[in-house]
Amino acid sequence: MKLKPLVPKIKPTKIRFENLPVEIITKILLIIPDKVFNHPDDICIKCLNLITVKACLTIIFDRKDSLYNVDEGLQRKIYVNFGMNVDRADFSEYVILNHNDVRVHLPMFAFLINSIQIWTADTSYNTYIYLYPFVIQHLHSIDDNCIKLSTEDSLSTLGNYSLNKQSEDAKRFKKYMEKYLKPVFLYVQSFFTNINDLELDMTFKCFKKIPKNITKFCKPKYLQIYLTWCRDNPRFFKLEWITDLFPLQKVERFTLHYLGETEFRYGDKLANELKNVYRLNLSFGKIDFQRILDNLNKRTNNKLFSFQVIIPKKFYNEQEDKINSRIWRKEICPEFVKVYTFK
Repeated sequence: MKLKPLVPKIKPTKIRFENLPVEIITKILLIIPDKVFNHPDDICIKCLNLITVKACLTIIFDRKDSLYNVDEGLQRKIYVNFGMNVDRADFSEYVILNHNDVRVHLPMFAFLINSIQIWTADTSYNTYIYLYPFVIQHLHSIDDNCIKLSTEDSLSTLGNYSLNKQSEDAKRFKKYMEKYLKPVFLYVQSFFTNINDLELDMTFKCFKKIPKNITKFCKPKYLQIYLTWCRDNPRFFKLEWITDLFPLQKVERFTLHYLGETEFRYGDKLANELKNVYRLNLSFGKIDFQRILDNLNKRTNNKLFSFQVIIPKKFYNEQEDKINSRIWRKEICPEFVKVYTFK
């Protein structure tokens, strides 16, 4: 009886996709169907971080017929890093690229500017490079028509990102890429034209730096402006500081907070501009809110439903005898008083 030679059984070795040579990963990613990138898993994103920046950008941006679109699953997931620490887990959720590598390939991929953000380790805000140093928060994650525009120095969530070298690198990068902004001009125009609900939350100094070439496309129905006042800021607030940025004729809900040693003297003009407002909220150190209400009530198409004003307690005490209690209700706080009326 012949004995068969014993052949040891060799178990096939399983190699994880991300452990393959970079060249093979790149070739595979290039032929993956678009639907995979519409719902990318952590392996897919991790592999985009492994390959060269040029290959990564080619795969992400050359898959679409339009230069201004990115696959749905990768929107808001592409970042340029200017020196922030990155946790290992973040490379499975976001495509994070070194700014020097991206800068080299910027002439070839100029259209990516509208999609790439600055890595700050906090993804609750969108830090698009073309808007730097302004940052965006989508008020409703599935609705791009509602946004909050702030500045990085007003966000404690950004930690020390706004300090030291990272911020300077980002400024230099933006300056370098300004020559390539034309390809994204139409995208920026389209994005801000569709904004329906806009909230601004920043210092007065930053508010004055908002680029008009962006806001001129924006015609929101709901506009909220919260400005932090400092002693070196103007005391008297001019209405044209807002109307130069946004048309107010179609605004239905309007909020303007500029509390401090401040005063608003353009009530007549404001009432004339707000032709469709039905909800109005104002906060100033001094303001003739009764006159504003009278002017709004004179309009033939008056739609005002509620009007709320927050003023310092000291100013309220000076005006208390002039306030018609049949029209105005009040809530007294330690430092401020809220007076309001509604139909």
